[in-house]
Amino acid sequence: MRFMPEKKRMQHPQAKLIPGAVWSEIFRYEIANFELKLMSMPPHELRAKLIEMKDNLCDEEKLKSLFCCAYKEPVLNDAFLHEMCDAIQLPSYVRVALWAVTGRIGFLIEIFNSEREKYIDDLAFKLTAGVGHLDVMNELMRLAPTRVQEMIAANQFGAFVAAAEGGHLDVMRELMRLAPTRVQEMIAAKGFIAFGAAADDGHLDVMNELMRLAPECAQ
Repeated sequence: MRFMPEKKRMQHPQAKLIPGAVWSEIFRYEIANFELKLMSMPPHELRAKLIEMKDNLCDEEKLKSLFCCAYKEPVLNDAFLHEMCDAIQLPSYVRVALWAVTGRIGFLIEIFNSEREKYIDDLAFKLTAGVGHLDVMNELMRLAPTRVQEMIAANQFGAFVAAAEGGHLDVMRELMRLAPTRVQEMIAAKGFIAFGAAADDGHLDVMNELMRLAPECAQ
């Protein structure tokens, strides 16, 4: 099921629970009917359904299913989500995105007990910035200190743009602090898309900060 424009998604009782950054990057503006059903199932039915389907789901579909579990109401506890990751055999590199974006630092650190940098990808970093989890973003950088500048610059400063779109000025400021010589590049990336994204979602504080740093972005 595809929801366009965004206001149509926000009228749906389940789809509206998924954060915008996850909706665009993971779901790509579309959610399957079975994924919506997962968001309305009680835990015992949810567990049985996922285990039944696991052999027919690719890693991407498994991740989307677990995001549906993470954002459903009433909220499932951490132990249940961890159990479901094991039950459907979600690979570690995919779990990183799930735990980072949903703010579960303890589970994230658990994965990094060995070969820690192997599992950190640019998408997890971007999504974490997009949902405003500054503490998790800092943890990702602590776990992969040699990749900090690379993650900031990835996808034409995708983390900075995602933070602007989500209205997370604190995250944007941290990214600028970490790469001070590239601030103007961040703001100008993709034709000043950070400013446009902030404007589209009505984030006036972000717009004002970007105009203060680069007045030309509003022209």
